[in-house]
Amino acid sequence: IKTISKTIKRGGICLIPAFALGRIQELLVLLYNARKENKYPECPIYCSGLGMALVSTFDAIGKTTSAVNFSRQILKKLNIKQLRRKKIDPKTTKLKGPAIYLLSSGMLVEHTPAYKIASCLLKDNKNSICFVGYCDPSTPGGQLLQTQPNEVFKFEEFDYSIPVRSKIEKFDLSGHADREDLYQFVLAQKKKK
Repeated sequence: IKTISKTIKRGGICLIPAFALGRIQELLVLLYNARKENKYPECPIYCSGLGMALVSTFDAIGKTTSAVNFSRQILKKLNIKQLRRKKIDPKTTKLKGPAIYLLSSGMLVEHTPAYKIASCLLKDNKNSICFVGYCDPSTPGGQLLQTQPNEVFKFEEFDYSIPVRSKIEKFDLSGHADREDLYQFVLAQKKKK
């Protein structure tokens, strides 16, 4: 939230590429709660991809069980905007900030909205890209995380290379338990088998 706030205050765009199942919905709740507490300035929030298609499913589960803390009303309260399907060319597409883009594809896989938006953001030091989960090192997201500031990064889909000027950050919001967590869970169950 601090990174988002700093990015918005400097007029930049904050891209959060995230996994569609659970993570997008979790981040919508996080953004909503932070917005209620004025932890970041108001700005347009764009969402797109499979994560948005799963919103209704999470809303239904949230109404029938306490296992999911999600309501579709968050979209209205945050005034979420759908990312329009248009051709994105990193050489000519100009994105207007300040804004937040919460888009499916946690690893910034090619041919996804997150990948395309990232290609338009890297050249400007006002922008930020915030990874919030695991990125396989062989994916574009994993490769971008390994790229140093001002080093050239290539977007293969567009055959487009650009120096990394945006702030790139990784946050550990992984949904995976480690071995010790799983072991403690098993012990807490106090089962014979």
